[in-house]
Amino acid sequence: MNKAVILVGGPSRATRFRPLSMHLPQPLFPVGGQPIIWHQIKALSNVDGLREIILIGFFEDHVFQPFLSKCQDEFPEVSFKYLREYSQLGTAGGFFHFRDQILRGGPKNIFMLYTDICCSFPLGELLAQHERHGRLGTIMVTKVERSSAHLYGCVVVDHETRLAEHYVEKPETYVSDMASTGVFVFDQEIFQFMARVMEKRAIEFEHQRAQESAYGRSDDNDGAQDVNRLRLEQDILRAMAADKKLSAFL
Repeated sequence: MNKAVILVGGPSRATRFRPLSMHLPQPLFPVGGQPIIWHQIKALSNVDGLREIILIGFFEDHVFQPFLSKCQDEFPEVSFKYLREYSQLGTAGGFFHFRDQILRGGPKNIFMLYTDICCSFPLGELLAQHERHGRLGTIMVTKVERSSAHLYGCVVVDHETRLAEHYVEKPETYVSDMASTGVFVFDQEIFQFMARVMEKRAIEFEHQRAQESAYGRSDDNDGAQDVNRLRLEQDILRAMAADKKLSAFL
């Protein structure tokens, strides 16, 4: 069995999408006659063995309920659930926080998608490569113009082995013209890896706070807030690439 998680974020002014964003959450913006998130759900519903799609965000619970009810009718073979974050935990924080619910039923692979993307979604091919290479995770990348590469998360890829050798989020200098698309698939052991990252970060924060306290600059509240936030790009993907646990799907 496989599962999928779509990160839907939360309310924002989204000034670039006005007037739509005045009354409608960005994931529900219409694209091709359907909400943008519908296209992701449609593609995920076609993946063999995928039985559950979970939305994670910090919108009010009622925001997505009518949409998910319609999806349940249209895609009866898939179950849908919305999990609400009650504080902003970072791009990977909610994913990690709800790990017990995501792992329920023992999924073999877990897709993760950002909500603001729309493409052909070759998810079957992505999954096949992920299982063939046997690494902890696989990131779908696309080639971009070198002049605009600094606007994206950039991946240095070994094109023969498909190993993601290095990941940098919005680099200040040129690193690669292969950019993250915001589509990933992970082995269920990703949560063990994330737990180790969190443990390492906690130790580093305690050391930092001890040093700051020695100089009279400690701020316990800020430290507690930072250590509980987890960023997919800077904290997880970068560490996975460094440990040679990340593949790239071109």
